[in-house]
Amino acid sequence: MIINLHGFKSHGKNSMYKILVKFFEEESIFSPTLPDSPFEVVSLVDHFLQNNRNQSHIIIGSSLGGFYANYFCKKENIPTHLINPSFKPWLNLSKQVGWHQRYGTKDHFEWRSAYLDELLELDLIIESLEPTDVELNLYLGKNDMVIDHNYLKEDFNRYRQVWTNDGHRFSEASFIKYVIPNIHKHFL
Repeated sequence: MIINLHGFKSHGKNSMYKILVKFFEEESIFSPTLPDSPFEVVSLVDHFLQNNRNQSHIIIGSSLGGFYANYFCKKENIPTHLINPSFKPWLNLSKQVGWHQRYGTKDHFEWRSAYLDELLELDLIIESLEPTDVELNLYLGKNDMVIDHNYLKEDFNRYRQVWTNDGHRFSEASFIKYVIPNIHKHFL
């Protein structure tokens, strides 16, 4: 089963979801539009995992979704693929407090300052967990103007890193070229 966690201002039926459906027709894909509250995101995914314990999972997370995916990678030892992940999302999202519209939809949501505290609390949990030996792949855009990934070269050097010429929004071509083959390995 594939779990797809989207980034800030995105939604569950985004372009990555559509590509996953195309390439993994036979697999179940859980790709919800995530709640705004980080605690509610964790609760939603925890509930889903508890109800699907009898299945193997992989997680894909992009940007803010990468933060959540990393949480579950460490907490549940689930193979994970992170696309331009935000490991310190409270830094960029502190400038985003207020109302927003989700990309490609008419849905509006309010990003609250309290959510920054929730992200910090979740980060403390992540930091308290032992590093996992489960597969963790990082797909990073060299031209990402939203998140600086340079610290990842050293901090995450034990994990596979694929650097592309993408910006923060990972292209569909790069997703198909680099991410899809690695996800496919889980289902062989």
